[in-house]
Amino acid sequence: MALNTTPGAENADSYVDVDYFRAYCERIGHDIDDKDATQIEQALRRGTAWIDATYGLRFIGEPTDIEQALEWPRKNAVWRGSTLPDGIIPRQVKNAACESAWRELTAPGSLSPDYDGSEQIKRTRKKVGDLEKEVEYADSASTKDAAVPVFAVIDGILSGLMVPAPGSTVVGFLARA
Repeated sequence: MALNTTPGAENADSYVDVDYFRAYCERIGHDIDDKDATQIEQALRRGTAWIDATYGLRFIGEPTDIEQALEWPRKNAVWRGSTLPDGIIPRQVKNAACESAWRELTAPGSLSPDYDGSEQIKRTRKKVGDLEKEVEYADSASTKDAAVPVFAVIDGILSGLMVPAPGSTVVGFLARA
């Protein structure tokens, strides 16, 4: 099934097509020569879904249509002091979708790995004489955040198109004219 990359479409499933993705990967040096179009399309769908699920609520502006499948395009989105046109998907969003798709293409499931805190081992102790073994499992509440992957490249690409996360510190300069 071919990707639908139509901005604002009810059944859009990717921000970029296979050609854009291939050009992006070539431009920055990601090797995808052994991947076929079907594998790339599937990775683009997963990568786009991850981008929207991870960053969607923090994107500037609001979706242009209640029926659109993806978070972009948006309206009332102001970037660098200018309002973005309502029907576009910014290059940063496209590039972030490519980065996330590349990770999914090279390591499927790496964007959102399953996590079971009950299996995290905090400490083990072994004793050879009289065969003693002790295993202490980590508190799942303290290790959950460590299991959530952070992709600094993707965060950086999208940084100008997001409002700060709750609890974040914003530093700026304000001057009166």
